Formats: sequence, C-alpha cells, structure tokens
Amino acid sequence: MLCNIDGVWTAVGGGSADLIATASNGVSGKLKITVHVPVEALRLDISEMTMERHSSFTLKAMVSPADTTDRNVSFTTSNSNVATVRNDGTIRATGAGTAVITCTIGGFTAQCTVTVIVPVVSVTVSVKRSRFQLGDVCTFTVDIFPADATDKAYTLSASSGAVITGNTVSCDASGDITITATASNGIAGSRTITVIDLVAFANEVFRLTNLERENAGLEPFDRTPELTKTAVVRANELTSYYSHNRPDGRSGFTAYSENGVTFHAAGENIAAGYMTPKDMVKGWMDSPGHRANILSPEYGHLGCGVAMDSTGRLSWSQEFTD
Repeated sequence: MLCNIDGVWTAVGGGSADLIATASNGVSGKLKITVHVPVEALRLDISEMTMERHSSFTLKAMVSPADTTDRNVSFTTSNSNVATVRNDGTIRATGAGTAVITCTIGGFTAQCTVTVIVPVVSVTVSVKRSRFQLGDVCTFTVDIFPADATDKAYTLSASSGAVITGNTVSCDASGDITITATASNGIAGSRTITVIDLVAFANEVFRLTNLERENAGLEPFDRTPELTKTAVVRANELTSYYSHNRPDGRSGFTAYSENGVTFHAAGENIAAGYMTPKDMVKGWMDSPGHRANILSPEYGHLGCGVAMDSTGRLSWSQEFTD
C-alpha cells in the first residue's frame, strides 16, 4: 500500500496502513493512512441480449483496475415491467418488450439492452364437431397460448391432400383428415376430423344386410333407385324428428308414394347414433323387431339411407317392400 524510499512514502496500492515514527528513547507515534484506488473503466460482459419471460441471467460488471477500492456497484432498469435487476446483476425477465439495464460505479456507467420475448407454449386447433360428410367444409379455429406471445404467427397443413383455405378445410375425400397448426418456434397442435361418404355407408349397410339374409338361407334383397331415394329422405327427416312418423306428423310410409314407390307390404327400420355400417346392422340384428324385418321372406326390396345432422350424429333408415 505504502513504499518508503529514503523517507519518502509512496502509495502503491489500495488499502490502509499505519505510519509509525519512533524516537531514540523509544517514544513513538503513528498515523493511519488510507490509499484510495479510483475506478478507471467499467464495462459489462454482455451489451445486448434476448431473454424469455420468467427466465433469469446474471450480468458481470468488469471494473478496472482490478484492485480498485470502489466496490459500490449498482444496477437499475429502465422498465421493471419488462425486466427487473438486483444489485448483484441478476436480471429477471418479467414481460415482453425492451429494457436497458444500467450499471454504475465511481461515476462510470455501462449498459445492457435486454429484449424479452414471450414464447408460444401451446397451440390448439378446435372444431365444433369431429365428423363431416363428403363435400362439407370444416371451419376450425387456432388458439395460441399465451395470448400475449411475442410471435403468434403459425403455418397450417392438412393430411390426406385436403385443401386449406383460410381457416377452413375441404372434405373432398372420405377418411381422416388431420389439421395441424405449427408456431414459428416449432410448437404444434392438431385436430383430426373424420369425413364420411354417406352413400358408401348406405351401400355397405345394404351389403351387410344381404349377407345376413344369405346366412339365414333367404334370397338377397333387390334395390331400386326410388326405394333408395325414399330411404335417404327418411334418414334426413330423422335428424330433426326421430319417429316412424314424418316431421309434419304423417306416416313415414307417405314418403314411398312421393318418390314413386308402389307396394302391398312395407316395413321400416330406423336408428340413430351408430358410428359404422357394421355396428348399425349388428344393432338391428340384435333387436327382435328390426331383425324380423331384415329376415322377413315377405320383403324382396330394400332401400338404405344415412344422414348426418349438424353435430355429426348419424341417422339410419331401411325401407322394405314386397
């Protein structure tokens, strides 16, 4: 701290020292001297940085000379809503935006510009229903969480070659379509919908019903365009009014004559909620009354219809004539 050369004391380092003078008779006196080493420069180890909200980082103040006696470093922030800072230099990212962290010591200052981003945590694709019929257009929504994410941009894709226009996807082919939304940081969410070909479902019901007939040793049903049209009409009526009567209160059999079907004997099977033709035919075969219609030797013609309501629920009809 002090160096004595020929009686001249020179300050060589920071700290305190006692100067002691002693007379020849042993009497002495002393003087306490404190040497101050001022700050000559200040910098921070980082001048710019990007942080995610809720993350932390500790800045390091680089003070020179290394033996300065001034150790009173302080930190302040220009915007505590974006980033807070402790006196040890620890930054806590609190919200989206930019803040300037200022370090001060001995009249010197150094700054670090902190940009805080809010990353996307999750992406949700939502639809009002999961089942659509061939030719429908499915409207979906995409929600980004958190709502104040810095970059809420996302890209859309759909499987099975489905075409996305805005927030709609075309249901041009039967089967499953998976809609995926992917945020800029790679976080993705998806939703799968099922597209049903109602005509194909009705044809499969007809095939499976004839298989039951054949297993019972009965002649298979024939079908005509008129009876098939009648079955489709009745299936659509069932989506709003589930009854063997029609929505206007008339008998369901009045639909036959309206579609050019003549008969001496007729029967009707109806159902709702079944998901597949296989489940539907099994359901009818497990019900004595419906099974009796399917296996009646009195009937030789069958029309099958399937319809979907606005929630994706299926209604099914079988129309029998002699």
